Formats: sequence, structure tokens, C-alpha cells
Amino acid sequence: MRKNKCFCLASLAILATSGLVSCGGNGTEEEKPNEDDTPTIKYQFSGHYTDETLTGYGYDWYILLNLYSDGSAKGSGYNTLSMDSSAYDKNTGFREKWYVGKWKEAVNEEELSYIDLNLSYSSDAINDMGGTTLAGSFEYEIYSKADKSMTFTVDVPVFSGRKQEITGNTEIKYKDYNEFIQKNLYTREEPSSIAIFDNNETGKSRLYVQDKGEALCYTGKEDPATKEVKYVISGKWTWRKDGTKLIFNNGSVDLEVVVDGKKGTIEYEQSLMGHTVKYKYVCEDITPILNATGGTSGETEENKKVAEFVSADGSSTLTLFSDKTAKLVAYDGMLKPTFNWKYENNKLTFVDAQNPQKKMEATIEGNKAKVTYKDNLGGNEIVIELSCEDISSIIG
Repeated sequence: MRKNKCFCLASLAILATSGLVSCGGNGTEEEKPNEDDTPTIKYQFSGHYTDETLTGYGYDWYILLNLYSDGSAKGSGYNTLSMDSSAYDKNTGFREKWYVGKWKEAVNEEELSYIDLNLSYSSDAINDMGGTTLAGSFEYEIYSKADKSMTFTVDVPVFSGRKQEITGNTEIKYKDYNEFIQKNLYTREEPSSIAIFDNNETGKSRLYVQDKGEALCYTGKEDPATKEVKYVISGKWTWRKDGTKLIFNNGSVDLEVVVDGKKGTIEYEQSLMGHTVKYKYVCEDITPILNATGGTSGETEENKKVAEFVSADGSSTLTLFSDKTAKLVAYDGMLKPTFNWKYENNKLTFVDAQNPQKKMEATIEGNKAKVTYKDNLGGNEIVIELSCEDISSIIG
């Protein structure tokens, strides 16, 4: 195109000297923008930021970062749990302006090539818990691996202090924002069940009852584009038979089923972050449940509960089992980490089964013990104090 442009200018010069080209407005054609000058994607990085403490609140983010041929960089995010399959410019789960920046190819002192990238949060970098716009600037040196891929860790602008690895190279996985959204839409397989309870009065939620005393709780949201209700798991429940009663447990409290013929109803209230929500689950035929084998969660004949720590308000529990595992349940079952516990040299310690760097040590006084759990839930620091009146079964 540059050669063509030069030829055109030379021709105009000849015509001008012959008096055939006017310098005025008459007969002059405006030069059209060269579409080939539009920046193209030279490098593309993507990743998936998911966290058990976030999915319960409806957050599950995919990350897209494009480095363009003009040296600019732009990054975006899509929350697949928004359940929105609309085009990017109307999509409630898409944030186009997460990052903005500049990049260039460089060589270090050891003659190794790398990408010198500078990013800053842009206007769509918003803290989902407080609604405030986040600020931050970051510098990265990105090196290629043996397989030509490049991986580095970015700060994810959904809550403060969140990070995620993203990977990419010159291969363009998503040609535009719409393809990025469509390739990362939420999908799931229908869980197996012997009966289903539906709650349609306060939003959409569903309880898939399974054999042997287990149940899966799903919350639903309507896709604005298709009007389809899509369900995502929000917690695991248990159920059991107690004489003539059918009891469900949502992870923190027992809930008795009100039976009317074949119909079963579960009603309860849940308080979270200062809001109270009422739930009413209805199953039109609970006969398969009554004929199935019930059970309890965690404890079996071989794996007995040996101690239990409880918060002052009774809303959180830390249960220790004989197989040296411990299960914490808090925030109405939204928070359920598992620990490995050990009692040795008059010390009771807990190590997070998913993250060995997270540890707790109980304070012991006689047969009593206290322990403090700290975490970050939805961008907010939480502290849970738990105590056990008798740990004699552990200390002997």
C-alpha cells in the first residue's frame, strides 16, 4: 500500500504542473484512511480466575489481554456466572476496559528476548464488593518458554489483591470480544438425582436429592439473551430419616420437611451480609427419597466425630473426625474448607488441605480449646473465633 500511495502522490504532482489539478475545493478528492493501518493483535493472553469463595456469590472470571501491533495493550474480563450470552456491548457480565497499557519487544543483559509490558487498571476495574474503581499500575517482563508459550501473573481487578496466571503467544484464540464471550459461556451437566426440590418464590434455586443422604443445592439465573434459566452449584446438603421425620441439613442447620401426602416442603431463612432471604423448596413427590438410603455427612462408622469447635453465635462449626480431618462450615455453608489436624506435644494444629501454607494453632487450657480462623471472603477480611469445651477425646 505504501508504494501505491507514493505513486499516487507522484501522479498528482505531474498533473499539478500541467494545470489539471486545482488547489481549491473543486475536483479535489479527500484521502481515505488506510484500513490496513488498523492495529492487529500480535500477542494474546488468557486465563481463568475462579475461587470457591467467589463462585458462591456468582463470580467466575475469564481474562483476555491483547497486545496490538501499534504497541498498545488492552485487557478485558467476562464473568461466566453472569449467565449472559449477549453481544459484548450489551453484555452485563463483560468488562471491556479492565486494563490499558503499552508494550515492546526487548532484550536483557543476557541477550534473552522478552516482552516489556506496562499495564494500568482502566475504567472497568471495579471492586465488586464496594463498587469503587480500583487503581493500580504494573510492570512485567514476559519470557517465552521452550514450547513458545508465555505465562505471567496479573492482578485481577474484581477485588483487591486477587491474582491469576495467564498464558499466551502469537496464536489468536479469540478473534474478537464476542468470540471470547461465546467460547466461555457457562455450561454444566444435569446432576443425577432421585427427586428435585424447586424454589421459585425468591429467585430461582433447586435442590437435587441424591441417594445415600446427599443433596446438591443450585442457584439459577436467567440469561438475558435467551431467557433460559441456568443453574450453578452453590452448596452441598445432607439428608437423613429420623423416625417418621425427613431432615435436611444445609451445612449449618437442620431443616425438617413438611409432608403433605407425596408433597414435601422445606422453608427457612438465610442471613448473609445483613440481608435476610426466605426460601421455600417444594418437591411434588418425595416417595423416592423415603424409599432411598439416608446417611450423614463426614461421620461414618469408621470415621467418628471426636470434637467440635463452635462460634459464639452458633453459626460456624469446626468438626474434627477420627481420620484426622476437620471440616469448617460457616456463612450458611458458603465457606467450607477442609483441614488436616494433629495433636502433638500439647499442641493442636490445623493445616488447610488445599493450601498447606494456611495453618491454625489452637490455644489449650485444660480440656478446653480455642482457635481463630482468618480468611478473605469476597474481598473482605473475615475472622471467626471458635471454641470447644472438651477436647479430652483428643488429648487423652
